[in-house]
Amino acid sequence: MPLLILAAATSFACLNPVHRDGDEIACAGRHGNRGASTQLYGIDAPRLEGECRPGRSCVPGDPIAARDHLAGLTRGKAVQCTTVNNDTGGVAGLRCTTDAVDLACAMRDAGLAIERQSPLNCLAPLPKTPGTTVKAPLSWSTMPVLWRWVPLFLIVVNLAAYWAIANDKKRVNSGQGRIAPTHLLTLVFFGGALGTLIAQQRFDHLKDEQPFANRFAILFGLQLGIVIGLVLPLFLA
Repeated sequence: MPLLILAAATSFACLNPVHRDGDEIACAGRHGNRGASTQLYGIDAPRLEGECRPGRSCVPGDPIAARDHLAGLTRGKAVQCTTVNNDTGGVAGLRCTTDAVDLACAMRDAGLAIERQSPLNCLAPLPKTPGTTVKAPLSWSTMPVLWRWVPLFLIVVNLAAYWAIANDKKRVNSGQGRIAPTHLLTLVFFGGALGTLIAQQRFDHLKDEQPFANRFAILFGLQLGIVIGLVLPLFLA
């Protein structure tokens, strides 16, 4: 049976979070301009000197280290919180996350806080603002392995296309047999359009010769359209 029950239908962004100890968080603009501290759901951290109520068994440990560690987890980060209740004790708290990390779980895993009342459910879905989706940033590590070879392949094929145009120009000047246009267009088809275009301008060769020029223009236009179609959505997302 789930151990967490959402007490509010929406989550909220915790602005400029401040921490009094290792299990409390105060968000600017909530419960007053400065924000009132609310305990992170499901954990207890060591208390500062004089703040452990008489008769209460407080968590042993270094409260300063716990507070500073929690502050380090949220410093400069976007923090998202959701109010939650314990389904038996009715004790309210905040479940807060940053960079897809549950702060309570992170404090427990660091050995700077202990679970209280009921075990943490760190595998439960993280709170998020309704209507938004979290996208993993595109990076070299998240890119499929096959796609990592694409840049190297394009460099090689464009160098080959450039060399082929230069060599064909040299053959024309020396009266040798020329490179077949189909071979040149094959390099263009597999991504060598840019190298071909640069070589055409550099050596003033095959710019107007038909049917090569028209076929090259068609392939180059198609590839340019594909590139725009792939890249443009990244800027509009």
